[in-house]
Amino acid sequence: MIRSKDVNIISEAFKYCHKNKNAKGYTICAILAKGKRIISIAKNDYNKTHARTPQIRHYIILCHAEIKCISRYIVKNRPITSDMTLYVVGITQGKDGNPVISSKPCESCERFIKTCGIPRVVYCENVTEFLIKEINNV
Repeated sequence: MIRSKDVNIISEAFKYCHKNKNAKGYTICAILAKGKRIISIAKNDYNKTHARTPQIRHYIILCHAEIKCISRYIVKNRPITSDMTLYVVGITQGKDGNPVISSKPCESCERFIKTCGIPRVVYCENVTEFLIKEINNV
């Protein structure tokens, strides 16, 4: 069930997406929140993920927003707690007039989210509804 705090944070994520949209077509933004407080935010990145990564012509490594957002938080030795939620939204420069796109995390991101212990993920399944995925940490 979407809560009022979810709506507020989703709104902030869309604002961040629009303000920082990529010129290459679509932008995915992720926000990690603890209760109502935003503790980390990131967007997908079309740049190299590490300075030592070789840059191959016409091949740019994409860093997913979910991984970037979570990594920014945990790299400072901060613990993931049971009251945290990851919000993922996406926009595009589509010609159909609706800029919202599906923002369901890919399988690699889902594994990363589960491994990190984030219990709740809110994302857009299609252009009209948001879904909540409760992740059971085994």
